[in-house]
Amino acid sequence: HSGPIPTEIGQLTQLETMDMPSNELEGPIPTELGLLRNLLYLTLQNNKFSNATLPTELGNLKFLETLEMNLCGLGGHIPSEFGKLRSLALLSLGRNLLNGSLPSELGNAASLGRFEAKTNLLTGPIPSELGSIRGLQTLTLSRSNLTGTLPTELFSLDLRLARFNDNGGLHGTLPTEIGQLTFARILSFGTNQFSGTIPSELGLATSLRELKLGENSFVGTIPTVLGNLIDLEQLEVDDNLLSGTLPTELSELTRLRKLFIDKNTNVTGTVPSEYGLLTRLNWFEIYARNGTIPTTFGLLVRLNELKVGPSSMSGPIPSELGSLSNLLVLDLEDNDLGSSLPSELGALTMLSALRLQGNQLTGSVPSELGRLSFLTSTQLQLNMLEGSVPSEVCTLESLSVLLADCSVVCECCETCCADDRQHCEIEDEGTDEGGPKGAGKGPPPPQRRRRTKSYIRGERRLRSGRH
Repeated sequence: HSGPIPTEIGQLTQLETMDMPSNELEGPIPTELGLLRNLLYLTLQNNKFSNATLPTELGNLKFLETLEMNLCGLGGHIPSEFGKLRSLALLSLGRNLLNGSLPSELGNAASLGRFEAKTNLLTGPIPSELGSIRGLQTLTLSRSNLTGTLPTELFSLDLRLARFNDNGGLHGTLPTEIGQLTFARILSFGTNQFSGTIPSELGLATSLRELKLGENSFVGTIPTVLGNLIDLEQLEVDDNLLSGTLPTELSELTRLRKLFIDKNTNVTGTVPSEYGLLTRLNWFEIYARNGTIPTTFGLLVRLNELKVGPSSMSGPIPSELGSLSNLLVLDLEDNDLGSSLPSELGALTMLSALRLQGNQLTGSVPSELGRLSFLTSTQLQLNMLEGSVPSEVCTLESLSVLLADCSVVCECCETCCADDRQHCEIEDEGTDEGGPKGAGKGPPPPQRRRRTKSYIRGERRLRSGRH
């Protein structure tokens, strides 16, 4: 169906269900919908009401139980009249252009169990009145421009899912009452300005599957009690101001698939070898100031991405990493890793990106890397490698970027930075793991891994004919 909703629809006063998702509906949303006093379900998501507003008359639908209008191009404010919808159980308004503040009157929608308003242009604080909705279990307010602190009243609810990530302006501390969310499965606070310590009471939320605290300003240590969250599948505490050592207790989280504990430059000590027990991991990003890469990482055979550092980790690259047959990205850049490149890396037949720049690697480039038929980018510069790039590497059809120091002979490369510095400027945007880290708040959010332009001394690039 396409075109506008006819205003005559208001004459269907006995209508109970209006289910018209994923059509080509456009134009304004008629105020006459407010005449459908017997309406129970109003589902209009994924249409094209470009910059249409939500009619305040919808607040007259006292029997309405479901209102789904996400991905409709809606603009304007959320009407305060929605607080009169005492039968409303589901309110979904995500992925629109709604602006203004969240009306405090929503706290009167006593039957509301699920409220989603993610990816809008909402501003202002989260009303404490939402804490009055005793049956509220799902609250998704991510990816907008909300500010202020989190109302403690929210943590007295029986929340099962709460997302506040990617607002940028939410701040303050996480209240200790967070430990009352014993049945919560997903808690997401990433990409904001939260500070203070990570509450140890989180260790009581033993039903958690996802806990996202990354890209904030948390201080103190990573609580050892997080090791109690044995059902956890995703943990993000990266890009904070955390200190202390990495807790061994995290090795108890054997269901983890995604673990991000990097970019906390005040963390000291070494990486616990026990992390090799996390054999379900698919994505793993870690930082430790000292020590070596544990050989037990070779047990993480489900890994798709492994990022270590940048830090002062030293020692060799463990040959055991050659067992990671599902690895797509190996990023060990900007550490103090030494010794030679292990030939076992040639067994990583799914690898597409190899980032080893900025270390103290010695010896030659092993010919076994020529087995990596999916390799698109290899960065070996800023090391102490010698010899030549093997012909097996040069003939890889997929390879589009090969960077190495001028001390390495490369018949398939051109442009040495020592001779021509104008070709030294590169920009590497890294990868963006849509599952672990995620999308925007109106405009897209900051990428999880990003690098500014840098000058690489001794760079060699593949000839243009091989791109």
